[in-house]
Amino acid sequence: LFKESIAGSFFKPTDEQIDDMLFRKYISLTASLQKDFYVEPSFKFTTFSAFKSTDYYKLQWDHHAINTQEAVNAVGNKLNNTVVAVLDTGSPAKSSTAYALTNYVDGGYDFAGNDSDPTGPSNNNHGAHVAGTIAANDNVNGLNGMAVRVLPLRVLGEGQTDQGIIEALKFAAGEVNASGTTYQSDAFPMAVANMSLGGCGTSEYFCNEITNLIARTGMPVVAASGNCECNGAYSQSYCPVVVVPASCEGVIRVAASDFENQRAFYSNHDSTVDITAPGGDVRVDKNADGNPDGVLSFSGDEAVEFWPGTSMAAPHVAGAIALMKVVNPTLTPTDIDNMIIEGKMSNDIDAAGKDIYTGY
Repeated sequence: LFKESIAGSFFKPTDEQIDDMLFRKYISLTASLQKDFYVEPSFKFTTFSAFKSTDYYKLQWDHHAINTQEAVNAVGNKLNNTVVAVLDTGSPAKSSTAYALTNYVDGGYDFAGNDSDPTGPSNNNHGAHVAGTIAANDNVNGLNGMAVRVLPLRVLGEGQTDQGIIEALKFAAGEVNASGTTYQSDAFPMAVANMSLGGCGTSEYFCNEITNLIARTGMPVVAASGNCECNGAYSQSYCPVVVVPASCEGVIRVAASDFENQRAFYSNHDSTVDITAPGGDVRVDKNADGNPDGVLSFSGDEAVEFWPGTSMAAPHVAGAIALMKVVNPTLTPTDIDNMIIEGKMSNDIDAAGKDIYTGY
């Protein structure tokens, strides 16, 4: 009767919860019947771990490489409120599995199509892949992320322009922009912008706009180093070619490493490289897990795939900065630059000190 009355009340406890309540009631009754006998339940002890590994985590060598689990546990929250603006091809559809299993925040915008729906393609969605690395929500059936959130801003695809990228950065930083609105949230503060995108060549106007925005707003900007490509063609001769926005002053430029923590063969290099993060190499399976050594993340509305690239490396750094700003919200771009220079965010690989291939 007790079990039936509990099940029929205003809440619906699980059978396990009902059994626990019945057990506690039994202990209470037993204790009341014994005048000189004290009865209480023994506790079941568990570890206090904020990080919950998923079915896919064993395949996410990239998160193992940067100590994501240790970092999330050190912060102590399963999910934090800091946000990374992902300027890319857009988010998965809101009805999709990828969207449900990623910690997106509302309020994104499409600066390529000039509307408030930042949804990107349902397949081969580069933005979904980048966002998943940062903010996959640790659902047991999904992927592990970095316990922070993402704001999708579509700037690539049909209708894309250089100016659209500038406007999206202003939007993320809370400045007046072409959309007529901005991202504003006290509950979910913007921490950093990620741009896994770029083009060969220089642009004084484009770089000045980004550099001045960083100085003006205090929003760190992370960009991919580039994949030794120009105009869609790959060549090792393109590896040292200048790429924007990665080479713009003030931007944190991220090169890519492979499973063995060596520079990935496709990673652009010059003196503006700041730091290196996992980008992978799908030509090999050096960790012998039966899969190519790319970075595993959502590749569209319903799929996950292993992709390589400096595009995959950059979000690891952006996510790390967002996690750092949970602990210290006052961190400035200068603070973060100094931490990189002083080796507080990375282990030194390649040549000792700063080098053109892997930065600091």
